[in-house]
Amino acid sequence: MRKRLYKNADHSKIAESLKSLTDSYLRLGDIQTALKYDLQAYEMRKRLYKDADHNEKAESLISLAVYYTGLGDIITLLKYNLQAYEMRKRLYKDADHSEIAESLNSIAVCCRSICDDQTAFKYDLQSHAMRKRLFKDADHSEIA
Repeated sequence: MRKRLYKNADHSKIAESLKSLTDSYLRLGDIQTALKYDLQAYEMRKRLYKDADHNEKAESLISLAVYYTGLGDIITLLKYNLQAYEMRKRLYKDADHSEIAESLNSIAVCCRSICDDQTAFKYDLQSHAMRKRLFKDADHSEIA
């Protein structure tokens, strides 16, 4: 219906609908179809926001990365996580932010999966330090 409403033009609401389809197919266990719709949502967001960084594009990158975890494609997973990390750094102007800390942690997990423990440790330290700054050394589940 949204495609008809927006006359098949790219629109953030259509990308949102594609993401909803993705979630539905995931719940049904159809990973390949879910990935297809998630890729469509990401491609539409890239067209909508062009070269500009946008939180919806970063979210799409993270969403796509999840599929490659399940498919065991760690290199593609790492690629999407690195892209999301770089975009989030630009979006938040290199300031501390929980989403940047999350990206750092995701990259560390990828590096550990390909047996690059030293690089993983580097990203783990950055993620932990950022979370400590964010939560002012208070007790928090993301620091524990």
